[in-house]
Amino acid sequence: MAVYAVLFISLLVISGNITYFKEIIRGSVIPTKSSWIIFSLVTGLNVSTLLITKFDLVGGAYSITDFIVCSATLFITFLYSKKEKAHFQSFEKYYLIGALACVLFWIISRNSFTTNLLVQALTVVGYIPMIHNILLAKKSSESKLAWTIWTVGALLSIYPAVAKENTLAIVYALRATVMCLTILCLTYKFQKNNRNYKTEKEENMETKQFHIGDVLSVILDQKVSPRGLEGMQDLLNFMTDDYLHNLQWERTIKECKPHLLLQFPQFDTPQMDFARAELRLMLESLTGKERSRHLVLGWLSKLTSGKYGIKCEEMLTVKPLPKGVHQFTDPIAEVKEKIDHVLLNK
Repeated sequence: MAVYAVLFISLLVISGNITYFKEIIRGSVIPTKSSWIIFSLVTGLNVSTLLITKFDLVGGAYSITDFIVCSATLFITFLYSKKEKAHFQSFEKYYLIGALACVLFWIISRNSFTTNLLVQALTVVGYIPMIHNILLAKKSSESKLAWTIWTVGALLSIYPAVAKENTLAIVYALRATVMCLTILCLTYKFQKNNRNYKTEKEENMETKQFHIGDVLSVILDQKVSPRGLEGMQDLLNFMTDDYLHNLQWERTIKECKPHLLLQFPQFDTPQMDFARAELRLMLESLTGKERSRHLVLGWLSKLTSGKYGIKCEEMLTVKPLPKGVHQFTDPIAEVKEKIDHVLLNK
């Protein structure tokens, strides 16, 4: 019976990560490499100490599955997010030092049982930043489905651990259940608050401030944001309430541009046409990426100071698109549709 329970639990936990894997492959999610390096190290350390203390594949199945999932996520992240570098934040550095200290303690003491308990405590500490951020922001963007699956998986894993009388596996299952349940409860609480908050805000139109360069990057379809493509992406994501893949930008810019011009009609004037033509001429006469960047920043400063006869601030208050304007589509399906369209018109 315990073996069947283990198989079910393992499949359940893995299924909770399938959607996450798909999002990484599509490019709509860019995981933090440093975090997954730490997760893989800690879960690997936990499995190693657990199996050495008591070689029990059934009782320790949940922790083994955790390690496999973390390792798979890390592998997929490195495979599909090659440009994203691993940057360790201050907390992550201390956390990594803590993990290495556990390894050092294990080597010196040769006490795998105590080392496993230390790793379990370190894992609990790892949840603190997430819980703190949710409580501070009073909102959660975590997946209810994924955390529900992980919570149920952790809860069910208590049975095989108890059946095999594996103390460390029991501790792992109980720790995972408590922490997953905590995140799940906070997610349900604050995602509900988010919906109520947005409903109230919709009456006054929720707004957000963006740099004039971000707005003009979309209106002019030309990169003039001080933050480059990141500035344009943040604006498009806000206006559409979507997390867009760069392959979807062309269509989304067409959706957003008319509404930005309605909000900022000063950018649809002869004066703006003249300012844009002058920028084009200046850029054509320059060579070198850094010099071009300085020229664009100078041009934006000239624009906001009123030199072109256009009244505008450096920071602009932007409204999202009205409901129903943005088309939510799967990026992979959208690319396939474009390819089919090109082939049919050949």
